Amino acid sequence: MDLSDPISAAIPSVDGQVLQVLARAGLPLTGLTVAQLAGASPEGARRVLRRLHRHGLVTSRPAGAAILYEANRQHLLWPGIERLVRDADQAVSSIKEQIRTVVDDVWGAHRGDQVTAALFGSVARGEAGPDSDVDVLLIVPEGDDDAVETLVALVIDAVEAMTGNACHVYAATRPRFDELIRADDPMVGSWAADAQVFHGPDFRRRLRGATWDDA
Repeated sequence: MDLSDPISAAIPSVDGQVLQVLARAGLPLTGLTVAQLAGASPEGARRVLRRLHRHGLVTSRPAGAAILYEANRQHLLWPGIERLVRDADQAVSSIKEQIRTVVDDVWGAHRGDQVTAALFGSVARGEAGPDSDVDVLLIVPEGDDDAVETLVALVIDAVEAMTGNACHVYAATRPRFDELIRADDPMVGSWAADAQVFHGPDFRRRLRGATWDDA
């Protein structure tokens, strides 16, 4: 799945982008505005809008020399389209939430709070394509190696099932991460530049000298 454009997995090309624009809009839009917001050519957007209008999914009315388009939220198919758009908009957030759930399931709610989880790489930067990997960083307290292996395996399984993309997990204990900091490992700089920490202590505070308990 293209996590920079998740809706394209179900509705490819300009159609999905136009439906996203209409679903998000709270007011009628001209065809030119729809095209600009969808990142499409004016003719391409108008072609999609005319087709959607024929099927009743879009209403239109003249406004001077322009035509205003609006989603027909009374259409029997619109609730399904709106759910799809909402799920596509929340794709990366849903991945994060699933990883949080896996962490708490494996480590327990209290100990799970001590596990740092972050996305990094192209997904974190918003540059992912259809074949991009989902890269996950996990920093865990020193302890149960079996729990770490289980956590990594379950995160990979969950992310790949949700997206169809390969998932790569870099897991390190806190002492190991501290070693990487002391060694000035380039991966640490890369994580600091683009990682999205969404669970547990933020490792960037550790880079600035905070203890893990204060991070």
